[in-house]
Amino acid sequence: MTDTFTWRRYVAEPSGETAFAVDKAQYGDGYSQTAASGINNAQDTWTLDFEGHRITDELAAIEAFLRAKCGATSFYWTPPNGALGLYRCTTLKRTDLSDGWMRLSVTFEQNFQP
Repeated sequence: MTDTFTWRRYVAEPSGETAFAVDKAQYGDGYSQTAASGINNAQDTWTLDFEGHRITDELAAIEAFLRAKCGATSFYWTPPNGALGLYRCTTLKRTDLSDGWMRLSVTFEQNFQP
């Protein structure tokens, strides 16, 4: 069973971007022909920031959840104003704010499965 990422205590507004996979054939006269590459050619990527104490706050639970997935296992997540989908955490960045407090910046990449 696939787990669900439910935390929503963002420090800053989440930012998302969509990349489109396109096949392109370039011809010698400057003409090019393009087509969507596959049925899931639009992939969303989201950057989220969380802050808290790395032991006594939910920040430890967030990091443990994402580390357990090792960047390879998908989980369900609902982006802001979006629909529930499958995502993977591709990067974890920690910033020490002193005395056990830290900022955790994560990148979620949309994942597709049959």
